[in-house]
Formats: sequence, structure tokens, C-alpha cells
Amino acid sequence: MFKKISQVAVMAAAFSVSSQLMAAPTDQPAPAKVTEQPVKSVDVSKGINDEKASQALAEKLESLKSLTAHFQQDAISSDGRTQTESGEMQMKRPDLFRWVTSEPYEQEIVAHGSKVWMVDRDLQQVIIQKQDARMANTPAQLLTGNARELLKQYNVSVYSKDRNEKYTLTPKAESDLFEKLDIDFRQGRLTSIELSDSLGGKRRILFSEVKENGQVNDDLFDVKPPKGFDVIDETRG
Repeated sequence: MFKKISQVAVMAAAFSVSSQLMAAPTDQPAPAKVTEQPVKSVDVSKGINDEKASQALAEKLESLKSLTAHFQQDAISSDGRTQTESGEMQMKRPDLFRWVTSEPYEQEIVAHGSKVWMVDRDLQQVIIQKQDARMANTPAQLLTGNARELLKQYNVSVYSKDRNEKYTLTPKAESDLFEKLDIDFRQGRLTSIELSDSLGGKRRILFSEVKENGQVNDDLFDVKPPKGFDVIDETRG
């Protein structure tokens, strides 16, 4: 089950620092007994929002009416262990997303409207879940949903050089999905997404053979459970 949920969550130049602020010195001689000043901490992990960067990113994302690509996803734990997955993906606005893992296992995840289908061929089962509020704040929703509205939930900054741009998103509110999300464009084309969590883990997705705004058939996002598979529909009741 963890494998499935982590995949849905996929669909991250900021830093977090705690500083001690010391009392400013005065011209008065120090008293014989020094009272220790309380330690204050400053959390700058949320960064400063760049409105122009946020608008530029919204325009880039909204210009992607459809996208197909191959992907390699590397999940890197805080102790450096790496798990690599690969496959292909398709998205189409509004609210259509398909993520198919072929290696090291076969799994298909489809977000269509208010539901998510997870097809696990190893377990021969299909799980249907609602796209709840937690799942709504994922990279998949940035690609298929209302990007301009979703970006209001993040502080956005950008580093650009020679038409290569890296947008960094940090949630304005506390999030258990990720602490930082980077979206890279090279020569105007989406090339990678990287998520970083508060425990030091990372999930890096590299895209190749990217095709933007081509014809994508809606039938790709219709899930037909294979014969003999168990169907667990968690949206009922």
C-alpha cells in the first residue's frame, strides 16, 4: 500500500535555518550576574514569494494543454539509498493524468476528475480512491489543474540562465508531502521535477522524449479493470 500512496503523492534553492538572536550590546557595564537571554529561532524555509516568478510559472504550466513523456524516478532516502523506477506518463487538461511504471514492477495510476485508479498487476487488484484535499497539492495537480490558483499556496522563486529556468516552490502552510519542490525547464521545455521532504529524502523525476500539446486520446484515461482482478472501490459509502 505504501508503494501506491507514494506514487500518488508524486503527482520536489531554498533552505531551512534556525538562528540564535543575541541581545545587542550596550554601553552599560555588565552586571555581576548575567541573566541568560531567551533563544529565539527564525524559520526562513518558506522563502520570499516572487510574484513575477509565480505568474511566469503559471503561464508555463497553463500553456501545457497536454504532455507525454518517458520518466525515470529516483527516490533517495535520507541515508542515501536509492530506488529507481521508470515508465511513461500522459497528461491532458483539465484533470487527466496517467502514470505507468514498467520497471521494476508494473503499475498504472490514473487520475480522472475526482477519482484515482491504481492498477497493480503484480497483486492483480485495482484500488479506486477519491482525490482528496491532500492529493490535490501534488505535482500532478500543478500539471493538470488550475495552476494559477494552486500556486497561491506556495512561495515561488526562480533561477534562470540561458533560457534554462528552475522554479522553487515552498508551501506557505505546513505540508507533510514535501518541504520544497523544484521544477526545471530547459529551453522552455519541462525536464525534471524534484521534491524534498523535511527528513532529508528526495524524489527526482527526469523526463525524456517530451512531447507538448500533441494529440492525446481521452481513452487513455479510461480504466477498464482486467478480468479476474479484485476491484476495491473506496469511493463508495
